[in-house]
Parts: sequence; structure tokens; C-alpha cells
Amino acid sequence: MIDTKKIYSEWLDYCKLCVEDMTDRDEAHEVAENSLYVIYYSEAWDLVFSVRDWDPDLFEEAEEEKQIYRGGNGCLTDMVSWTSYVMTRMKIEHYMDAKEEEDA
Repeated sequence: MIDTKKIYSEWLDYCKLCVEDMTDRDEAHEVAENSLYVIYYSEAWDLVFSVRDWDPDLFEEAEEEKQIYRGGNGCLTDMVSWTSYVMTRMKIEHYMDAKEEEDA
């Protein structure tokens, strides 16, 4: 059984670290797209399970955006990877917003 709390915590730390070096909001897409949580399918599966357990609101938001992926077509693993990408992008954008408010 996977340790969803540990995976979720490590993912949050990863997203926070990504924001430290970012200067442009558009970078969130690129960083999320190249994240290990997206490119390695096992990491994507673990992340989706973990976020579902620890941040169900974010999971539901990502599920809604996932529906536009390939018009809902594609294999399950691709959809999980896409959902992981969406969640990672959204969390990075959330941290970027918080950083901008803090700097203002």
C-alpha cells in the first residue's frame, strides 16, 4: 500500500520549490509538464491517489479539466498522467499567487 500522506507532502514541497525560481506564470505549464509526477506513470498514479485522499477539492477541479483531454478518449494511464499534470500546474499556480500576494 502506498503512503499517500508522504507522497502528498513531498509533492507539495516539490511545487513550493518550483515556484521559488519562477518569474513568469506561464512557466507553471512547462514545469508541470516536465515534472516527474507526470512523465513517470507510476508517480502519476501515486500522486492522483494521494491528492484524492488529502486534497479532494483539487482532485475534483483536475477531474473537471481532465474531461477536455482528447475529448475524453485515450487510455486510462494517459488520463491519469494528464490529471497529475493538471493538479501539479494548479498547485504551482496557487503557490505563485500566494508568493505574488506576499511580495506585494
